[in-house]
Formats: sequence, structure tokens, C-alpha cells
Amino acid sequence: MGYDGVAGFDLTTGAQLWQHSIKTQEKNVAESIKVLNDSIVAFSYSGLHVLNLKNGKGWDYEMVTSKTGSSGMGAETNMLPGVPVVMRGGSILKTSISSDIGYDTAQFYLADWIGLMAWNAATGKVVWEQEIETKMMSRSHIFIKGDIVYLLNRGAVGGNYKTDVNAGTTAFLAAYNRNSGAPLFFDTLGKKSVSSYWTKGNDCWIYNGSLFHVNLADGKFQTIYFHGKNAPASEAVVESANRVFVIGAEGKIQTLATRYAADFVLQDNEAGTLRVYGVNGNLLQTLQPAAYWLYKQQYRDMKVLDNFDGQLLFLKDGQAVLQTEPAKSNDIYADKLYRVVDKGLQVLSLPEVLNQ
Repeated sequence: MGYDGVAGFDLTTGAQLWQHSIKTQEKNVAESIKVLNDSIVAFSYSGLHVLNLKNGKGWDYEMVTSKTGSSGMGAETNMLPGVPVVMRGGSILKTSISSDIGYDTAQFYLADWIGLMAWNAATGKVVWEQEIETKMMSRSHIFIKGDIVYLLNRGAVGGNYKTDVNAGTTAFLAAYNRNSGAPLFFDTLGKKSVSSYWTKGNDCWIYNGSLFHVNLADGKFQTIYFHGKNAPASEAVVESANRVFVIGAEGKIQTLATRYAADFVLQDNEAGTLRVYGVNGNLLQTLQPAAYWLYKQQYRDMKVLDNFDGQLLFLKDGQAVLQTEPAKSNDIYADKLYRVVDKGLQVLSLPEVLNQ
């Protein structure tokens, strides 16, 4: 993927198989990539693009960028003429894209600096668009529950708009009908930016110094404020207690949800300290980095956990099978473990290491 488009290569020979050109006003880079299956990928790059990795065919929707102003929604490549938008002078480059990519098999969803759009997944035709006040939008996240599309805007209160494209924006949670784009609710989330969120069923927990518990069915939310020693010292990530593992009775490793009446946890980004909270926001336990693991992914019949030090733990039936040495990053693809360490990149065969 380069400034002039995308190319596909044979991984065995290195030969180029196809080229898909993309026109851009600026030399931006891809901001969000979503792999749908072994052949279809969607990515944002001065617009939304959906391609077949085997032949490079697909559709493109260009979106406007400008060095001197905020961006706007553009037009489908080779279908409609691009329509200029009003630009605000004096600001730094703002790209068209501000969100990750939402997908529900029928439609794609993407937000830019002025609103949220939906496209037909097969044809690339715009299904609907909802404009949102420009000064409110910043980096945002899209998630889908049933027939509702949710847009969580991170926000960035204060700052200098000349040096920070997110400055002065608002944290909010909005919901729209998936089919028509009709707005269902729009709730602002206080005066601080959102650092993390997670969803479970109709419950959504959003953390930005305060914790918001939102009912996704009707948009009603209860704010739980942390006071004194219950408040994390720095920016934290909210997680489900079911994703946190600790050593229980007889050395068996189990989730926090089975050990405590815990509903969620907050992990301090700097120190790695984990705070365990009950349903009403009461602090139940504080764990240091060495005392817990977080769920990473599944590998065959094993759970793969990682910790704050960059170690992996392979877990089978509650018992540890393998624990790796610390690494800067760990990624599992097929049966290979790719580890970035001080001396470079290590590639390990998991069946060999696990003796399977």
C-alpha cells in the first residue's frame, strides 16, 4: 500500500499480481483496515475502499481532504463528480477519516469530520448519511447491535486547534437506525475525552475519568463517579472481568468474574495496576501487574493470555501449558508466533514449542 494505491504480490515469488490505483489530494496513509475474510478487505485511505485481495477488484469512495480546512463527504469514484465543501482557513491538515470501519455483511459504516455514512457492501452505493456538527467530531469508534449503529466519539476538550485536529471536540455516544440512518439518541459524555470502552449485550461501559454505564437499547445511562482512592492515577483502560485471569485454588488459573463478584476492571496504562470494581463502582481489589493475565486470543483448544511485561501464557483446562519470555510484541498467525525482542524478530513454530 503506497501513496498512489494498492498492489498485490505473490508471497512465494514476490511477483506483482495486480495494481489498484487510488487518487488522493494529499499523501495520506491508510488509517483503518478491516479484514473481512481470506479475500475481502476494507480500508480507509482518503475515502473508503473495498477490494478482493485475489484480483484487486472492488469499489472506491473518495472523500475530500485539505491542508487548510476540515474535510467533507465526497463522491463515488467514476460515478459522481466530486463536490467541494466549505473549508475553514488556518487549521492543519485534517484527513477525511476519523473512525474505524463498521460492517454487518450488508453495509459498511465510516465517520469523517462532519458525520456518519453507510454504504451498500456489494455495490459501494451510499445508503444514508448523517451530518454531525463539525466542531464536535474527533476520533470515533463504530459498533453495531442488531438494527442499531452506535458512534462513540472520543472527544478532546481544550487544546490548540492549530496543532491538534481533535482539539475542542466533544465526547458523545450516538445511535442510528441501521437501515435508514434515522437518529435514535445523542448523549454527550462530560468534559473529558474517552480513553476506552467495552460492550456486553445491551450494556456499554465508557471510561473518561468517570465511568458511564449505558443501556444500548434506549440510550439511558448512569454515571458512576470515582472519588479519592477509587480513582485511577492516570489514563486507564476498562475491561470486562471475564477477560482477566488470576491464579486460584490449587494453582488453577481462572477469571476474576469467578473469583470476585466483579463486573469490570480498570488497567492503569502507565503502571499496569489493575483495579477490580463491583456492579455499583465499589473498589473490590487492586492487583499488581505480576498478579494477573489478560485474555488475548484462542489457539486450537487453548486460551492465550498476555501480561503487562509482554509474556504469553498458553492455558488448557485451567492449567498453564507454556509461558514465554518477555517481548515487545507477540502476534500469532496460523501456527507461527512472531515475537519482537531486543535482538530483532523471532518466529517460532507453535506445534514444535508445544510438542503437538
